[in-house]
Amino acid sequence: MNTPHRSDDELPRLIHLHAGQVIALPATAASGLRVLQGRVWLTRCGDPDDHFLDAGQQLHLRGDDQVVIEAERGPARCLLLSPADTTPLREALASGA
Repeated sequence: MNTPHRSDDELPRLIHLHAGQVIALPATAASGLRVLQGRVWLTRCGDPDDHFLDAGQQLHLRGDDQVVIEAERGPARCLLLSPADTTPLREALASGA
């Protein structure tokens, strides 16, 4: 199984996925995943929903989330985000936007 290129302490962290490649991300201090290129399928423990994210979209993660992502229909690039990187996302969710 492939793992992200940098240590868990370093955020944001760039993740490159080949078409159809699946990786499991360990629970980290990351509080978001932003898709930069392509489309990904994401599932996480305790969440009954699967998520499909396209380039430009992001999803809030909890610190204890165990996440599995797969590149759909071609290669994908994603960023694991630190809490500071996801502040606008958290504010939009809190306001109901």
